Amino acid sequence: MDPVALGARGQLRPMIYPGGNHYLGLEDQRAFTTAVARQGYWPDEFLLDVKRLPGKRPAHAPTATLSVTVWHLPTGRGATYLGGPGRVWVAEFLVDLMGGTFG
Repeated sequence: MDPVALGARGQLRPMIYPGGNHYLGLEDQRAFTTAVARQGYWPDEFLLDVKRLPGKRPAHAPTATLSVTVWHLPTGRGATYLGGPGRVWVAEFLVDLMGGTFG
């Protein structure tokens, strides 16, 4: 069974802040959702504020192309991560989540 199968709350994805220049790839959304579900959280407890970083970069560049601020809504705590090709922002977030950054 999929670790993020539909549950009683029914929301399988984090909320992405409306407005601005936000875009978060489906692969990142799935990785985030799976990570929080495996730690016992509901994905809809989190709000993601995704912003593109200025400048043009080739698609294969290892530099960050976006910032993702993750807010845990019940605690009001948040942290910002750099994402893009070759970046592991979800893993960095998971370390913080397990370490108590979000309460």
